[in-house]
Amino acid sequence: MPHLDVDDVGVVSTAIPDSTTSPSRVRDPVATLKQILTLLTESQKWIRKFRGKYIVVKLGGSTLCDDAAVGNVLSDVALIRVLGGKVVLVHGGSKDLSQKMREEGHEPRFVEGRRYTDEKTLRIAKEVLGTISKTLATKLTELCSELPEHIVSQGRSLSRLLKGCSCEALQQLIYDHLGKLTAELPKLCEELRASGLEKTCHSLRQVFDSLKTVEKPNQLNQSVSVEFLVRQVDKIGAAFARDVSERRHVGVPLLPSRDRLFLRTERMMFTTADGRQTDLGFVGRVVGVDETTMKEVFLRGGLPVIPSLGYTTLPRRNVRRRYQLLNVNADTAAANIAALLHAEKLVFVTDVPGILEDRHAPESLYTHITASACRELVRRKVIASGMVPKVDAALEALNSGVPKVHIVDCRSRHCLLLEIYSNGGAGTEIVKDEEGAD
Repeated sequence: MPHLDVDDVGVVSTAIPDSTTSPSRVRDPVATLKQILTLLTESQKWIRKFRGKYIVVKLGGSTLCDDAAVGNVLSDVALIRVLGGKVVLVHGGSKDLSQKMREEGHEPRFVEGRRYTDEKTLRIAKEVLGTISKTLATKLTELCSELPEHIVSQGRSLSRLLKGCSCEALQQLIYDHLGKLTAELPKLCEELRASGLEKTCHSLRQVFDSLKTVEKPNQLNQSVSVEFLVRQVDKIGAAFARDVSERRHVGVPLLPSRDRLFLRTERMMFTTADGRQTDLGFVGRVVGVDETTMKEVFLRGGLPVIPSLGYTTLPRRNVRRRYQLLNVNADTAAANIAALLHAEKLVFVTDVPGILEDRHAPESLYTHITASACRELVRRKVIASGMVPKVDAALEALNSGVPKVHIVDCRSRHCLLLEIYSNGGAGTEIVKDEEGAD
């Protein structure tokens, strides 16, 4: 899988600059625009592939500690929902939990990186994870309401980028891509219309109708100028914003309660590296998901936000209570949920670029790797520390039928959009041994 190295064109993390990016900060605006046009032609097949499909996104504890990163990821989640993807947001909160435990004089205990959960830890976990779920849901709701304004802002950024190009360079760029763009336009419009983005589709068609008679670059001189293109970009951005403003997608925290056992779990024993079975206390693994509740959330235009907590049913002889709350490893929970929902993708959002051969060298990133290659990297201790549970969960998901698992960097703007809707991707893609890259 070829990696999208957008730093080559001077824009950090994405081909589309943010609202603060000026043409002077972009080393080669024409190359950036070329990349944007390429993404536009690539996106339609991915929009079609993932519309109506489950995509499980797991937010790690390190990500949750970075407000800007959380905002970046949730903005992408909102847009994926607009394009028809059924995003399920799963989160942990290990760092916050450990901090809260220490504040209450209860030192965290781990067994080979897995948290031991006693009754006091479980009580604190319920409080901490419930707070995180509600915070994420509130933030997601706010971002969804701000999404139209954000889209218009992105359009203005693109307009400023256009103004940094010469008219001749833009005309040649359009001519070079016109044939492919025109050929892909009907497919792209079909996918946009299927996602409910009718005004965006109409605006795109109007722009291309004004260009479709062009046969030579010099024919653009009479009708196409920088000012003309800026106006068209502004129109498309405004149309997209109007489409989005008519759709409200909000976060819905799915917290475990006596009346709603969203994640069904069972107590588990942990097998240590030397093969010993170890009791981790009130810790379980996910064995079922209340998909009915999830479907209701999507039908209401919401997005499920799920903490790494579940319930197990107690024996009938227990007259005091019917259920027991269990703590669940968030990486494993995300993998289990993805498998049970037959998700098309599982994405781990972390604070590293992905799987690296050398953790001090970002250029050593594996953009595509097989399960057996991952196991070899674990054996060589190239994959170590906190990355091991994620890779273990990724391999478990693959073995359970999830087609692909991804590890992306929360610090990279639009990491989810690029990983899901472009050929190049934005992190590490993990597949089963018999699978090849797209």
